[in-house]
Amino acid sequence: MIKKLLPVLGTLFPETLYRLYLIHANFIIKGAFGAIKGFLPQRTLSKIKVLGSDQEELRSNFSKEGVTPSCLPNWLEGTKDTPDTPLEPSHQEN
Repeated sequence: MIKKLLPVLGTLFPETLYRLYLIHANFIIKGAFGAIKGFLPQRTLSKIKVLGSDQEELRSNFSKEGVTPSCLPNWLEGTKDTPDTPLEPSHQEN
């Protein structure tokens, strides 16, 4: 049923994804992605990269895709000025 529903949803909601990098993905994320990728169109799958925590692997994949260090935050060894941690909450004081 899901495989029949996805093409209909694809026509109603056109794909706008350019690229998606899942970085520092542990075995749970990799397993979950493996379970759902059978339901995703090949066009979408070709835009998704699931990467681990190895900095050399990250650099190599980003380089192949044309992602320069100026686009990457400091915590990914890039040069973009961002917070030190990827999920640092923003605090606004009133």
